[in-house]
Amino acid sequence: MRLVVLVIGPTILAALLITALIRRERRTQGLDAHTGQWTPPRPVPLTRQEVVSYALCYLLYAVLAAYSLFVLLTWSTTIWALVVAFIPAPEAHRFAYMTAFMLVGFTIGSATLAAETYLRKGVPQRRLLVRFVHGVVAVSCVGGLGFLLRQLALVTMQ
Repeated sequence: MRLVVLVIGPTILAALLITALIRRERRTQGLDAHTGQWTPPRPVPLTRQEVVSYALCYLLYAVLAAYSLFVLLTWSTTIWALVVAFIPAPEAHRFAYMTAFMLVGFTIGSATLAAETYLRKGVPQRRLLVRFVHGVVAVSCVGGLGFLLRQLALVTMQ
């Protein structure tokens, strides 16, 4: 009995999943899900308010991306100050700086790319400005941390 349940249960689930995927694929190709006949897709027109909201979304995203670039450039001087302050061997400075800058750059860049989706999904929920503020606060915290670490490194070098 267990063998039957272990074999038939996943088989039925797989069949249902495949059927749903086939229907979805037909719908995305403009085919009727049941008959397979082609039906022209019906575009959904955007209202003026939606167009303005999405334009504002991408304008705020551009502001957030520019601010993130500024924070990244701030971190470049912070990383150099930390490397010089805490790594005694001058031969290792270049490698440590490049590695740390790549890590910070990848992190800030990934967060900036993810912010686009985060902001865009806030438009239908009417939470665009709240989400923009969340992004600005997060980038500001990273920038503030960079500033504090740079000050620590400068104090340590003196």
